[in-house]
Amino acid sequence: MRIYPGPANLLAMSTNTTGLDLTEEEIAAVQASIEEILPNGRVVSLTFYQTLFQLDPKLAGLFHGDMVAMGQKFIDMLEFIAVHLSHPEVLVPAVEDLGIRHAGYRVRPEHYQTVCEALVRTLSAKLSPDMAERAVPAWGKTYAFLSETMIRAAEEASGDAAQA
Repeated sequence: MRIYPGPANLLAMSTNTTGLDLTEEEIAAVQASIEEILPNGRVVSLTFYQTLFQLDPKLAGLFHGDMVAMGQKFIDMLEFIAVHLSHPEVLVPAVEDLGIRHAGYRVRPEHYQTVCEALVRTLSAKLSPDMAERAVPAWGKTYAFLSETMIRAAEEASGDAAQA
């Protein structure tokens, strides 16, 4: 299994704060990868959460309830992201809302780095080698932008709440 650019490199790759800056080839790679992820969604989500909790066992305390249902939500969100990459006017508000909700679950900005690592490792392990080579770096760029969007939205919402 080859692991593609590490999370520090992936998060550093995104400096775009006005919109998602992916090439058509990168968008196509993310969208094509969903076709491999969906039929194996339960295994992919299980691998993701196992990897996440191995990387930082304390994060397990942020997750309550039915992990199978949570895993399905994770896969559904990956699909939503892939489908809407070409439509930031739909994607960005949904991801901003997700960031605000995650702040309410006690997710902190530094947790996003660990999630990126878990996502990269999971996709590297569960996608076919050819697909992983094309899609993992594109998912990394996508995740970097989306995590920045989520963090910014959570911080803005927190600031608005403190001023109210």
